[in-house]
Amino acid sequence: MEAPRLHGDTNGYYFFHANDKIYGLGILGRSYFRGGSYGDPKDLSFDLRCLDCRHELNQSWQSIYSNIPIDSIELSNHCSNKVQAFKLEYATTTDSATGKTKPHPRRALIFIRLGCWISYDFERNEFNVSKKVHKIFRQLYDCEAVSLGDVFYSLVKDERRGVIVPLMAYIHPFSADKGYETPVLGLGNIDNALPVGYRKRVYSDIEVVHPPSKLLLIGEGRLCILWAEMRPPTKLIYCTVFNVCVEGDDEKPHAVNVSTRVYKVRGAHGHNLHAV
Repeated sequence: MEAPRLHGDTNGYYFFHANDKIYGLGILGRSYFRGGSYGDPKDLSFDLRCLDCRHELNQSWQSIYSNIPIDSIELSNHCSNKVQAFKLEYATTTDSATGKTKPHPRRALIFIRLGCWISYDFERNEFNVSKKVHKIFRQLYDCEAVSLGDVFYSLVKDERRGVIVPLMAYIHPFSADKGYETPVLGLGNIDNALPVGYRKRVYSDIEVVHPPSKLLLIGEGRLCILWAEMRPPTKLIYCTVFNVCVEGDDEKPHAVNVSTRVYKVRGAHGHNLHAV
């Protein structure tokens, strides 16, 4: 069955799943340059729509929140495609008949490159913006971090080795310094397990260029590093799937149950990598 289309100018919207619904979030900011960064968190506006997945997708998208002025020309800077981290916070409810508890998403947390957290409360249907963010999110590779319980996983550049490595972080997202981060071990000695940079002439300089990469959470606590090698003549997609186990006296995170695959790609392709 074909899903209903999301009408209007929704290019760049950010999509996520919660409460048996698919949400499409538009984050817009002013397009002028201020203070060394584009826009200002306090000027953000939001447009949130949802599609109920419990009815065989026979209903249309519903608008559940929007504070975007209709006649605003300045709100032309889409920030939805600048998401660097996403997390669902859960609450529990108790069934009065059975006494069993059931978790349900209470709040969605979204970090964007403007240097702020956006929180959406499902029950109150309201947005809040916080500029207090952990320092780890200021050094993320150009890739969205994923959340598994209270732990964030992200990809960061290892400048010394010239590779991109996964990083595990126990952090409080609204604090600048609470928590700590540590690299995930065990992938460095496996062929084709990590995205490797290559030297490329950029104008008059030689720079290390890293391939477009994604870190995905694919279920059952498994992570996937996906990256594309689009240099001719061969175009390849690499996929590394693994679990993370904290073990040893030093309690370091190690990659276990590692599998790697390489796929050949045919036809013309761009330099961006999209995957969910």
